[in-house]
Amino acid sequence: MRASASTQSTPIQVGPVRGTLAQRTIHCVTTMARSAAIILEGGRVALIERHNDRGVYYVFPGGHIEAGEAPAVAAARETCEELGLEVEVGRLVAEVTFRGSVQYYFLARVIGGAFGTGSGPEMVGDVPPGRGSYTPVWLTTAELLTKPVFPARVAALVEQASTGDWLRMPHRYVEA
Repeated sequence: MRASASTQSTPIQVGPVRGTLAQRTIHCVTTMARSAAIILEGGRVALIERHNDRGVYYVFPGGHIEAGEAPAVAAARETCEELGLEVEVGRLVAEVTFRGSVQYYFLARVIGGAFGTGSGPEMVGDVPPGRGSYTPVWLTTAELLTKPVFPARVAALVEQASTGDWLRMPHRYVEA
Protein backbone atom coordinates (compact mmCIF):
# COMPACT_ATOMS: atom_id res chain seq x y z
CA MET A 1 0.00 0.00 0.00
CA ARG A 2 3.00 2.32 -0.19
CA ALA A 3 4.12 4.45 -3.08
CA SER A 4 7.59 4.20 -4.46
CA ALA A 5 10.18 5.93 -2.30
CA SER A 6 11.68 7.48 -5.43
CA THR A 7 12.10 11.24 -5.45
CA GLN A 8 11.77 11.71 -9.19
CA SER A 9 8.86 13.51 -10.79
CA THR A 10 6.36 10.99 -12.16
CA PRO A 11 3.23 11.69 -14.21
CA ILE A 12 0.08 10.56 -12.40
CA GLN A 13 -3.61 10.80 -13.22
CA VAL A 14 -6.01 12.86 -11.12
CA GLY A 15 -9.52 14.14 -11.59
CA PRO A 16 -13.09 12.89 -11.43
CA VAL A 17 -12.97 9.11 -11.62
CA ARG A 18 -15.24 6.13 -11.26
CA GLY A 19 -13.28 2.91 -11.19
CA THR A 20 -10.10 3.50 -13.17
CA LEU A 21 -11.14 6.39 -15.45
CA ALA A 22 -8.87 9.43 -15.05
CA GLN A 23 -9.20 12.72 -16.84
CA ARG A 24 -6.00 14.73 -16.43
CA THR A 25 -2.33 14.33 -15.64
CA ILE A 26 -0.16 16.23 -13.17
CA HIS A 27 3.41 15.68 -12.01
CA CYS A 28 4.31 15.11 -8.39
CA VAL A 29 7.20 13.81 -6.37
CA THR A 30 6.39 10.24 -5.39
CA THR A 31 7.66 10.02 -1.82
CA MET A 32 5.03 8.20 0.22
CA ALA A 33 2.15 10.08 -1.37
CA ARG A 34 -1.27 9.74 0.29
CA SER A 35 -4.76 10.25 -1.10
CA ALA A 36 -8.03 10.74 0.79
CA ALA A 37 -11.75 11.26 0.21
CA ILE A 38 -13.96 14.00 1.64
CA ILE A 39 -17.47 12.54 1.85
CA LEU A 40 -20.23 14.95 2.91
CA GLU A 41 -23.83 13.83 3.47
CA GLY A 42 -26.59 15.72 5.23
CA GLY A 43 -24.30 18.08 7.16
CA ARG A 44 -21.98 15.26 8.21
CA VAL A 45 -18.55 14.10 7.06
CA ALA A 46 -17.21 10.53 7.03
CA LEU A 47 -13.99 10.11 9.02
CA ILE A 48 -11.84 7.45 10.65
CA GLU A 49 -11.60 7.73 14.45
CA ARG A 50 -8.14 6.66 15.59
CA HIS A 51 -7.20 5.51 19.10
CA ASN A 52 -3.52 4.91 19.78
CA ASP A 53 -0.64 5.94 22.06
CA ARG A 54 -1.07 9.56 20.89
CA GLY A 55 -4.72 9.63 22.00
CA VAL A 56 -7.96 9.97 20.06
CA TYR A 57 -8.07 11.85 16.78
CA TYR A 58 -9.82 11.74 13.40
CA VAL A 59 -8.59 11.54 9.82
CA PHE A 60 -10.22 11.55 6.40
CA PRO A 61 -10.50 8.06 4.87
CA GLY A 62 -7.49 7.41 2.70
CA GLY A 63 -4.02 5.99 2.54
CA HIS A 64 -0.86 5.53 0.55
CA ILE A 65 -0.91 5.67 -3.21
CA GLU A 66 0.41 2.44 -4.64
CA ALA A 67 3.14 2.50 -7.31
CA GLY A 68 1.60 3.48 -10.65
CA GLU A 69 -1.79 4.27 -9.09
CA ALA A 70 -3.56 7.58 -9.76
CA PRO A 71 -4.32 9.62 -6.61
CA ALA A 72 -8.07 9.70 -7.33
CA VAL A 73 -8.14 5.93 -7.84
CA ALA A 74 -6.25 5.49 -4.55
CA ALA A 75 -8.85 7.64 -2.76
CA ALA A 76 -11.66 5.43 -4.10
CA ARG A 77 -9.81 2.19 -3.24
CA GLU A 78 -8.93 3.33 0.28
CA THR A 79 -12.50 4.52 0.92
CA CYS A 80 -13.80 1.08 0.00
CA GLU A 81 -11.16 -0.65 2.17
CA GLU A 82 -11.74 1.61 5.18
CA LEU A 83 -15.45 2.45 5.05
CA GLY A 84 -16.98 -0.22 2.83
CA LEU A 85 -18.27 2.49 0.48
CA GLU A 86 -18.00 2.71 -3.28
CA VAL A 87 -17.48 6.36 -4.24
CA GLU A 88 -17.30 8.50 -7.30
CA VAL A 89 -14.26 10.70 -6.79
CA GLY A 90 -14.69 14.32 -7.82
CA ARG A 91 -12.33 17.20 -7.92
CA LEU A 92 -9.16 17.79 -5.95
CA VAL A 93 -9.89 20.39 -3.24
CA ALA A 94 -6.68 20.35 -1.18
CA GLU A 95 -3.08 19.30 -1.51
CA VAL A 96 -1.04 19.11 1.68
CA THR A 97 2.70 18.60 1.95
CA PHE A 98 3.50 16.96 5.28
CA ARG A 99 7.05 15.97 6.19
CA GLY A 100 8.00 16.02 2.51
CA SER A 101 5.10 13.82 1.37
CA VAL A 102 2.19 15.01 -0.74
CA GLN A 103 -1.39 14.29 0.38
CA TYR A 104 -4.33 14.76 -2.00
CA TYR A 105 -7.89 15.42 -0.74
CA PHE A 106 -10.76 14.84 -3.17
CA LEU A 107 -14.49 15.43 -2.89
CA ALA A 108 -16.30 12.11 -3.21
CA ARG A 109 -19.91 11.01 -3.55
CA VAL A 110 -21.23 7.68 -2.26
CA ILE A 111 -22.62 5.49 -5.04
CA GLY A 112 -22.78 2.13 -3.25
CA GLY A 113 -21.68 -0.05 -0.36
CA ALA A 114 -22.53 0.01 3.32
CA PHE A 115 -20.86 2.38 5.78
CA GLY A 116 -18.72 0.60 8.37
CA THR A 117 -18.13 -2.58 6.37
CA GLY A 118 -14.55 -1.89 5.24
CA SER A 119 -12.34 -4.94 5.03
CA GLY A 120 -8.88 -3.37 4.78
CA PRO A 121 -6.21 -4.68 7.17
CA GLU A 122 -6.57 -1.76 9.59
CA MET A 123 -10.34 -2.22 9.75
CA VAL A 124 -10.25 -5.93 10.59
CA GLY A 125 -7.50 -5.64 13.21
CA ASP A 126 -4.67 -6.94 11.02
CA VAL A 127 -2.17 -4.30 12.17
CA PRO A 128 0.70 -4.30 14.67
CA PRO A 129 -0.51 -3.77 18.29
CA GLY A 130 1.02 -0.27 18.57
CA ARG A 131 -1.04 1.04 15.65
CA GLY A 132 -4.22 1.28 17.73
CA SER A 133 -7.79 1.11 16.44
CA TYR A 134 -9.60 2.46 13.40
CA THR A 135 -13.36 3.12 13.53
CA PRO A 136 -15.49 4.66 10.74
CA VAL A 137 -17.60 7.53 12.11
CA TRP A 138 -19.76 10.42 10.93
CA LEU A 139 -19.15 13.84 12.50
CA THR A 140 -21.17 16.96 11.85
CA THR A 141 -19.31 19.60 9.88
CA ALA A 142 -19.45 21.87 12.97
CA GLU A 143 -17.56 19.19 14.95
CA LEU A 144 -14.66 19.46 12.50
CA LEU A 145 -13.56 22.57 14.40
CA THR A 146 -14.07 21.21 17.92
CA LYS A 147 -12.50 17.75 17.59
CA PRO A 148 -8.90 16.82 16.73
CA VAL A 149 -9.35 16.27 12.98
CA PHE A 150 -6.22 16.07 10.81
CA PRO A 151 -5.07 17.81 8.80
CA ALA A 152 -6.67 20.70 10.67
CA ARG A 153 -6.50 23.05 7.69
CA VAL A 154 -8.42 20.61 5.51
CA ALA A 155 -11.00 20.15 8.29
CA ALA A 156 -11.43 23.93 8.49
CA LEU A 157 -11.73 24.13 4.69
CA VAL A 158 -14.44 21.45 4.69
CA GLU A 159 -16.37 23.17 7.49
CA GLN A 160 -16.15 26.53 5.72
CA ALA A 161 -17.14 25.09 2.33
CA SER A 162 -20.09 23.21 3.85
CA THR A 163 -21.80 26.56 4.45
CA GLY A 164 -20.89 28.02 1.08
CA ASP A 165 -19.09 26.90 -2.04
CA TRP A 166 -15.72 25.35 -2.79
CA LEU A 167 -13.16 27.61 -4.41
CA ARG A 168 -12.23 26.77 -7.98
CA MET A 169 -8.57 25.97 -7.36
CA PRO A 170 -7.30 23.37 -4.89
CA HIS A 171 -5.91 24.79 -1.66
CA ARG A 172 -2.23 23.98 -1.13
CA TYR A 173 -0.76 23.76 2.37
CA VAL A 174 2.58 22.83 3.90
CA GLU A 175 2.21 21.28 7.36
CA ALA A 176 5.08 21.19 9.82
